[in-house]
Amino acid sequence: MPYMPASINHAVRKPALAAFTLIELLIVIVILGVIAGVTLPNFRNTFDDLSLHAFVKQLYYLENYLRESAITKGTVHCLIINSDRGPLEFSASSQAATGAWEKVKGRFGRVYKMPQGIVLVSIEPVGKNNIYFYPDGSADFVKIIFENNHKKQILLTLEGVSGAIQMQ
Repeated sequence: MPYMPASINHAVRKPALAAFTLIELLIVIVILGVIAGVTLPNFRNTFDDLSLHAFVKQLYYLENYLRESAITKGTVHCLIINSDRGPLEFSASSQAATGAWEKVKGRFGRVYKMPQGIVLVSIEPVGKNNIYFYPDGSADFVKIIFENNHKKQILLTLEGVSGAIQMQ
C-alpha cells in the first residue's frame, strides 16, 4: 500500500439525496384525483342501498315481533301505515283485553319514519293501511315494495296463512 501524506485532503463526494421531482408528485396527485372521481359515486350508491336495506330490515323485525307477540299474548296486533302527514310512518299497536287498541310498549313501540330518498312504490292489496297479526300465527297477506333514488327495490312480503315474512 502506498504511503499517502496526511496533508492531502481528499474530496469525498456525498451521495445526492433521493427525492421526487415536482412532475412526479403532480402525476401521483392527478392519478389519485381520477381514482377518487371514479369511486365516490359508487360510495354514494352504496350508502343509499344500505339505508334502504336497513329501513326494510327494521320493518321486517317489527313485523316479526308483532307476529310473535300476537301468538305469545293471545291478542291481535296491528302494524299501522300512516301517510297522512309528511313522510310515511309505521307504528304498532295491540288489542287490550277490553277490546281497545293501545300502543305497543318497549323498543318496538316507537314510530318508524321512512328515511329521505326512500319511497313506497306499492302495497298489495291497494289501500291497505293496517296489517293485522292474529293469535293463531296468521296475518294479513301484504306485499310492500320500497325503492331508493337509484331505483333499487326491496320487496317485503307477509304471507297470510303461514304468517311468514320475506325480504327480497
